[in-house]
Amino acid sequence: MRAAPPDGETFHLAGKFLEIDPPWRLVYTFTWEEPTPDDRETVVDLSPGEAENASRPVLSQGPFLTDERLELHRRGWTDSFEKLRIVTDADADADT
Repeated sequence: MRAAPPDGETFHLAGKFLEIDPPWRLVYTFTWEEPTPDDRETVVDLSPGEAENASRPVLSQGPFLTDERLELHRRGWTDSFEKLRIVTDADADADT
């Protein structure tokens, strides 16, 4: 897969789905196509969580070789979920 964040350079990812149980769980491997020495294959586990009548995604990913790689992914996921929140909030406002 090729991805291009709005404020960054294009990057390439690969992986395999390990578990698909819609809408409860998605588990897959995550591998950088052009890895650095600090990269390794990780496993992403994503499921909806419940928080006061609203779904709130629960995500885990790892293991990471270094704290720097962990922080890179943490920032990426945080940014992605924030963008998702903005879109879903806008959709909810449009429905009211």
